[in-house]
Amino acid sequence: MKYYLTTLLIYLSIISFSQSRKGQFKLEHKAKSHTMYICFTEQIQTDSDINLISKNSKLSNFINENNIQLLNSLENNISKLYKQQKNQINSVKKLSRIYKVNVENSSNTNLLILAKELENFTEVEYVSLISNTPIEPPRILKTFTEETPNLESFQNYLLQDPGIDVKYAWSIGITGQNINIKDIEYGYKPTHEMIINNNKISPEPNISINPILLDTSSEYNSWLDHGTSVTSILMSKKDNIGIEGTTHNANEFVAYFEWTAESYDRIEAVTRALNNSKAGDVVLYEMQTGGQNDEYVLAEYDNVIWDLTKADTGIIVVAAAGNGSQNLDNNFYKPYMARGN
Repeated sequence: MKYYLTTLLIYLSIISFSQSRKGQFKLEHKAKSHTMYICFTEQIQTDSDINLISKNSKLSNFINENNIQLLNSLENNISKLYKQQKNQINSVKKLSRIYKVNVENSSNTNLLILAKELENFTEVEYVSLISNTPIEPPRILKTFTEETPNLESFQNYLLQDPGIDVKYAWSIGITGQNINIKDIEYGYKPTHEMIINNNKISPEPNISINPILLDTSSEYNSWLDHGTSVTSILMSKKDNIGIEGTTHNANEFVAYFEWTAESYDRIEAVTRALNNSKAGDVVLYEMQTGGQNDEYVLAEYDNVIWDLTKADTGIIVVAAAGNGSQNLDNNFYKPYMARGN
């Protein structure tokens, strides 16, 4: 009897733990400011003016007293997908309950205080704090200054071991045909020789990259090296010059910018990419965020990115692991792992 009781208590604690998304917000290392997002539970409804309607007057009063303004839900950001899928899929409908928030006192210290207090309300599923400061990408070490030779011999990932056996896929005629790729990061160097004459590679429409990234005298110009590498690894022509693109026959490769001429906004970049995709398209998350001890971890560690990814729209999301060599079985990441698949 004692054994069964102990087992039951352990089971119930696991279930309870796995259902909680609270307590997972954090400030990004070196970020001077953040934007708050609130995900409400299904207990909350909102009217067309996005005014909070709650059975809990304490929550309404807290929001009013702290001058918290709900700006818009993620439903509005991915309106195309939402309209197509909302009646069938709960993971898509949930996006209507995730709100970007404006706070009068938006200092990091105050946002932390508000996040903790907001999560005390049962109507709040979680609070997330997204950095407004660009997160430095991994550095690219290997460069060639002389005339570029055929570098396929350096592409170990084309092989079965080590690698993902791309050459076998090529041998049976799989070279990326009929695939549309959207890549979310800082962008790429448009004059790079692996990219410049490839008309399948393009920036997202009607959005400009932050010009500081393209300024060759800027310290941020090297931040485009990572995106240049990713673009080349996937889309370089198979012409015996430089590297060979793993999916060189894809229909298109479109870059979606985290850091635009207007602002740095990761959530906006993800929602633009998703909103301009359809079932079967591939969206790449070439991003990372801070995990334990501010080491890099995958972007979906943040709750809002997780829910955007979780929205079951038929879009294939491929996410970088984050370049931080983090062990996700570590106790620190138990809340993240408890979210499930």
